[in-house]
Amino acid sequence: MSVKRNCRNISFIIFLLAILAVISAIQSDPIEEVTQKRRKIDLPDFPAGAAYILSRLSNEELIILERSEPVCLAILIRPGLDPTLRWGAVAELAALRHTDEPSQALEAIRRLDKDEDVALGPLIDLARYLLVSSSDELKVHRASLENLAVRGGHYHARVIGYAALILIEGVEKVWKLAESSQGGLIDLLGCVELIPDKKAREALFPYVKPLLLEAPNRAIQQAAIQASIAIPGYEMETFFTLSSFVREGIERDAAIQALLRLPVTHWQEGSLTDLIESTLEYAEEFDPTKRNTKEFKHTLQLGEELASLVQEEQARKIRGRLAPLGIRILTVRAIPQVLLYDKKVIVVEAGEAIEITFENPGIMPHNLIIVTPGSMQEIGLAANRMINHPVGRDGKRFVPDSNKVLHASRLVYPGESGTLSFVAPKTLGEYPYLCTYPGHWIQMNGIMHVVKDVNAWIGKH
Repeated sequence: MSVKRNCRNISFIIFLLAILAVISAIQSDPIEEVTQKRRKIDLPDFPAGAAYILSRLSNEELIILERSEPVCLAILIRPGLDPTLRWGAVAELAALRHTDEPSQALEAIRRLDKDEDVALGPLIDLARYLLVSSSDELKVHRASLENLAVRGGHYHARVIGYAALILIEGVEKVWKLAESSQGGLIDLLGCVELIPDKKAREALFPYVKPLLLEAPNRAIQQAAIQASIAIPGYEMETFFTLSSFVREGIERDAAIQALLRLPVTHWQEGSLTDLIESTLEYAEEFDPTKRNTKEFKHTLQLGEELASLVQEEQARKIRGRLAPLGIRILTVRAIPQVLLYDKKVIVVEAGEAIEITFENPGIMPHNLIIVTPGSMQEIGLAANRMINHPVGRDGKRFVPDSNKVLHASRLVYPGESGTLSFVAPKTLGEYPYLCTYPGHWIQMNGIMHVVKDVNAWIGKH
């Protein structure tokens, strides 16, 4: 059952392919190494004692232990682990307890929901595992899922409950449940991105659309704005709606943030002129004392994205108006389900101040590091060799300690983002960027071109 469930998840297959690449690169058998290093540990025979002992271990020490119930339980809730380790622990725990995997995933989610400082990474990993279960598997837990949705202690736990209920019962019934619960609509709107079934997400649009235009309160309208970009089949309509919000000043910050998450393939070139002007005017009117806020940075990001979609002359004018307002802000995203960045090329001017926001909407951890020209393979292979000793430069996982690494983000887990702030090199050239999580760099890479004039370079290419 475990193999079938994981194979249904394409990201798991990709992970296996990545591991094969690591095996080839380091010319050894990491599976054999891990087996040799797995060790027994004597634990107290009461849960609290075992949990305490395991909590004192590092992630690296924890994952090489033999898989007893306490060890599996610790892996399920430990932040900073690869999702596949957590998913494997679900299957192993189900086998140890002679029960089904959805039961174990749901139990772990409820356990996390009881913690005051819930760890978001494990919660989302377990949610993704739970939500690939069949509707029949989920129906067995319907009462528990409704209780989680309506009475969960944490927002993300309630979101998981609503996502599972939609997979079981469809939108109409669950929407009524949310409307009858205080704050329920906000929780339901937050679950859209978690729902793996495309048709189930499409069915939400007739319910979400009216809330975009008229909602009971601002919080619900803002939640609807964020939910709208995750509904397939309506991207162009959503683009026009959000663009009008930016122009008219309707929940402008929420609309800008949502537009930045909507792939540019759905942006309509013929309708960009008004959006460009309203974005620039909004940026120019920003109070100078508030230009270090995320709202202002998102506005600059939108301006830069718009400049990348138009002809050189217009792009030059856009960047000319943005330049005096602050540093240049770029966005790079991991493409969900595949080992790729959404941009294979970024272009910066020599010596300019740059901030790159790296977003990870996928289900595997990634990072983004920038290296010296011609060193991508060397750094990628060095990262592969870190698979059993992941802590590297500046304490960052899978970042080789090399002077050829110029800038490196931390390891960014699913649903998170990281930021790189730096001054671009003064020497012109092609500076590779790559994900150094072992095996990823072979496909997940790109080039940062350092040039004299960004607009002229883009115009020629």
